[in-house]
Amino acid sequence: MAGSTISAKVTIGITLGSAIGLYTYPSPLTITSGGEIAPSAIGATGLIAAISAGYTAVQR
Repeated sequence: MAGSTISAKVTIGITLGSAIGLYTYPSPLTITSGGEIAPSAIGATGLIAAISAGYTAVQR
């Protein structure tokens, strides 16, 4: 199954969506042990799921 991977630190909020776009990652989203979603803005949301059937797999 195609999807996307975060393997380094991302310092913005991202959207889990159905198409690739600026700050949008297609499902399934895999976050590897070197990956991190850490928005630098105070109170920012890290991950928003914009599709009903999306999922995230975190590998530690």
